Amino acid sequence: MPGTLQSPNLVKDVYGKILFTKGDNKLYDTNTSTNADREITILAGVNEITSNLTVGGDLVVTGGRITFGNNEIINNETNEILKLQSQRIDLGNGYNLAQIYIDAGAGQDARINFAQGGSSIWGYGYDAATTKMLWNTGASLNDATDKMALDTSGNLTIKGDFTVTGNGIYGSGGQVLQFTGTNSEVKGTLDVNGGDIIIGADADNADRTITFGHSTLKSIMGIDDSADRFVINTDASFDSTILDNDFSIDASGNTYIKGDLKVTGNGIHSSGGQVLQFTDQHCAIKGTLDVNEGDITFGTASTFNISDNSSVAIQYTTASTTGFYKVSTLTGNYNIYSKMNRNSANATKAGRRFEGTLMMDANVDDCIVGGISLKGTYDGQGSTYKSFCHNYIQCLEPAVLNSATVIDAAVFEFDYDEGSHKAVDGATTKTTPGAVQAWMKININGDIHYIPAYTSKTD
Repeated sequence: MPGTLQSPNLVKDVYGKILFTKGDNKLYDTNTSTNADREITILAGVNEITSNLTVGGDLVVTGGRITFGNNEIINNETNEILKLQSQRIDLGNGYNLAQIYIDAGAGQDARINFAQGGSSIWGYGYDAATTKMLWNTGASLNDATDKMALDTSGNLTIKGDFTVTGNGIYGSGGQVLQFTGTNSEVKGTLDVNGGDIIIGADADNADRTITFGHSTLKSIMGIDDSADRFVINTDASFDSTILDNDFSIDASGNTYIKGDLKVTGNGIHSSGGQVLQFTDQHCAIKGTLDVNEGDITFGTASTFNISDNSSVAIQYTTASTTGFYKVSTLTGNYNIYSKMNRNSANATKAGRRFEGTLMMDANVDDCIVGGISLKGTYDGQGSTYKSFCHNYIQCLEPAVLNSATVIDAAVFEFDYDEGSHKAVDGATTKTTPGAVQAWMKININGDIHYIPAYTSKTD
């Protein structure tokens, strides 16, 4: 053993006796009972003890190291640093517990460094500033540059990637994630309490999907790249015909629904406010209904009610906007006002045509199918007001514009000759009229005129 071997207060053994040599490579003390020198051990050389040495007091080594027979070294050549040089260090006390206890003092870091060639490569230990266990490269612990940190609640933070070479990750309740190749399956419920879920890169030519497994209603949702739409479909995959998917939204925000739209609220709103209001099975249009093409069809026993007292409650306008069909509910206006523009080729087309078909299953005496029934009602409201003339049909003078000329006008036009049309009989010779069975009255510019009506075409 290099250096000087001594015990506190000179060199003494456990009995407080002075140790000495006689130059014969032996170590002695004094036996007080016999007052003789007692041999303690044999020294094989000047600096070597060849038998067991028991020191009852403290052992102080003033040199730099203790070297063992197989060249294992305990080194103290640098102040306050103790080095153990060995390929392996085993700790054990024959019981069930073996531990290393590192006490750095209050408020100080406590760490273990791993080095190569005298330079620290990795450090692991307790960071007093953050009260975390840190793993870091280099000789120091720094929470800002650490590679992994474990806080007092057991939360583990990893600055780099986390690579699992097995097939899953487990929690206290069992497997949480199942890995198959590059695919990951969440075995339980996925809760995202903050942040975003981003599926796929910002690039085309690939779908982005989420599939919901189910035995009877397996469903898929996501981006159908072929149609550039966000799609929801109650099937295992997107339908190749985009409108056969249950629901989709295009890049302009237009929405497509394959089935029925059922609204459990009270209406549908646009950016300007409510458009449709629902009451049971009834629907109220809150604004204007524009039908640019197609039809409005009413079912059996349907009623179309207008109750807003508007000058134009219903209006149909031709493409040129110069012709129209208006229905008004406002007092003082025509209830139905029709204006139709025609070119010369369509001069015989009436502004309005009424047709009807009588499905006959018996003889009838009178019929007005396809005709017009005119009825006015006067309500005196408790007073003796009078109407001096009720007109069923008003024939207005044709308007003549831009040098046009109207040669003649007729109240009625029949499309067959007399004798051929059901309403016009052929010519007959009638004797000098005597009594007239009836007079049909017409209002000509405010004056009543009479047209005779006979019950016979000859007498």
